[in-house]
Amino acid sequence: MSPVKFSICIPVLNEEHYIGILLEALSRQTYKNFEVVIADGNSEDKTIEIVKSFKTRLSITVIRTTVRGVSHERNLAAHNSKEEHLLFLDADTKINDDFLEQLVFCLLEHPVDTATCWNKPLSKNLVDKIAFNAYNSLFLSKAVTGTCIYSKRSVFKKIGGFNETMQYGEDNEIINRARKSGYSFTVFKKPIVFFSTRRMEKEGRLKFYARAIFWGGCAYIFGRGPKKARIKYEFGKHI
Repeated sequence: MSPVKFSICIPVLNEEHYIGILLEALSRQTYKNFEVVIADGNSEDKTIEIVKSFKTRLSITVIRTTVRGVSHERNLAAHNSKEEHLLFLDADTKINDDFLEQLVFCLLEHPVDTATCWNKPLSKNLVDKIAFNAYNSLFLSKAVTGTCIYSKRSVFKKIGGFNETMQYGEDNEIINRARKSGYSFTVFKKPIVFFSTRRMEKEGRLKFYARAIFWGGCAYIFGRGPKKARIKYEFGKHI
């Protein structure tokens, strides 16, 4: 069997406080068969400078665009990547050094078209821990979050990638669309992705969770989410 080769696609916009942490973790991976593709929405901070500082340690391609939107950046990164196995990670996620090694083991043991991993919040707040335990349980009902999405390139292309008209719930919508098209999906309990709680701390937990439940549910059940004009997703503006 040929080795699993990943294209790790990361959308960024003003992520100078986070992207270096993720790239450092990627540089320490015990599994080395991957490339990194960064799609930048015209960052105005030191994001790109930090990314370029890793070019001697990682195989990195940087694509810049004036069109801002997480779905657009993910699609752009995928389009400019080359491997069959696409892994979408958010810039503010954290992973252990054996993350890719564990993921490869799971994919070889249980070949699937699309997948996600369980999330653990980077927070000591009890509400966050309870909320994400509940969300992880929803994963078993085929829900998903954009912090970590795996897809075969062939599947990603056939279903048309992420829906760029949606500003929220696009992660659930793409998996639901893949499943409706007959492609398999599973949830790996390991490896774990550590999820930043910065946006809920900025917005307020009640507002964040209410919005996540409502629009995530709409995307999952109806394949719909708010249009871009209704919710402004600001990437690295929340620090």
